[in-house]
Amino acid sequence: MGPFRVMIEYREGAVLVRPSGELDVMTAPKLEQALAGVPDEHTVVLVDLSGVVVADCAGLRPIRRLLERGSDNARSVRVVGTSPRIERVLRLTGFGRRPASREG
Repeated sequence: MGPFRVMIEYREGAVLVRPSGELDVMTAPKLEQALAGVPDEHTVVLVDLSGVVVADCAGLRPIRRLLERGSDNARSVRVVGTSPRIERVLRLTGFGRRPASREG
């Protein structure tokens, strides 16, 4: 397995964020830094977790912060491409109680 990476693609008014590898306490700061660099004028942020093989609650914290910021400034944040294992961690950490949308 290769190192953790975050790819970001900018499109008209939207951003696609694709982390890959292990998303955990050690790699979460890299994702946090990448998400912090997304300009506010992008009203749609799509986080594709299909390349994430393992995630823990600390690794998902940057996504939770993004979801919270999105609901504060009318930004639409969607999490897609989740495996059953990642979906379980999302449920256990309370992502299902957030107003932002998720898609599997």
